Amino acid sequence: MDIDCLSKMVKDLLLDNDRVALPGFGSFVAELAPSVFSDRGYTINPPYRKLSFRENAEADDMLLVRHYAAEAGMPEDKARDELIGFISGLREVLNRQKTVIFPELGRLRATRENNYFFVSDEDMDIFPDGVGLEPVSLKAHVAPAETASAVGPSEAPAMSADAPVPAPEDGMADVMADGTADNADGSPAETDAVQPGSGKSKPSKALKAGIAVAVVIAVAAVALGIFVLLAHLCPDFIDSILYTEEELRLLGS
Repeated sequence: MDIDCLSKMVKDLLLDNDRVALPGFGSFVAELAPSVFSDRGYTINPPYRKLSFRENAEADDMLLVRHYAAEAGMPEDKARDELIGFISGLREVLNRQKTVIFPELGRLRATRENNYFFVSDEDMDIFPDGVGLEPVSLKAHVAPAETASAVGPSEAPAMSADAPVPAPEDGMADVMADGTADNADGSPAETDAVQPGSGKSKPSKALKAGIAVAVVIAVAAVALGIFVLLAHLCPDFIDSILYTEEELRLLGS
C-alpha cells in the first residue's frame, strides 16, 4: 500500500460515488457545481464536480475496504486492517508536514491547528458526464456591427479636461487673437476666419461683391471704348446699327 495506490482507488470510486471514506480519518466528498461565468462575464465555464475533504464525515467506510480487497485479492478484514494502519500513518505525516499529495486529485492540507482541507488539481477529472464540455467565450459571438453600434454615429469620444489643446496654425493665430463673436442663439458668428488646416483666408461676401462690380464696370468700359473707336473709323457701320434704312434716308436728305 502506498499513496499512489490509495489515490487511484479513491479516484476510481469517486467516478460512481459522491463520498469515499478513509477509515478512521474522514471522507472525500464530490459535489456537482453549476456553470459559472469568468473573464468579467465573457466566458461560460461548464459544470463540474468539486472535491472536498471532511474530517470524520459519515460515510460507508467499507466502500474503500471492499474495493481494496478486490484489487489486492485478500479478505476484507485484512484489507481493512492494512488500510487503517496506512491511513493512520498518513495522518501523522499530514500533521507534521501539513501537506500530502494525492496524485491526479490534489493536495490534502492541514492548518496550524490541524484542521484539514483539500485543494484540487486544475486538471482533476472525476466527472464522466462532463467529457467534451469546454468553456464558451461570448467574445467570439459578438458581431462587429453590434460592437460598432454600441457607440452611435452622432457620438464622439469626449475630450478630457486635462487633454492638451492643439496649437493653432499660422492663419488661425491672428483670428484667435482678435476674439470671436457669438450669435444670439449661442452659435458662432460667421467671420473671415481661416479654415482649420487650409492655411488660406476665406474671402468675405463684401469682397466678392466688389470684385463682381469691378468686373462689370471693366467690361462696360471696354465695350464703350470699342464703340467709340468704331464710330471714328467706321461711321457708316455704326449708323447702320443705330438707324433703320428709312431713318438714314431722312438723315441724308
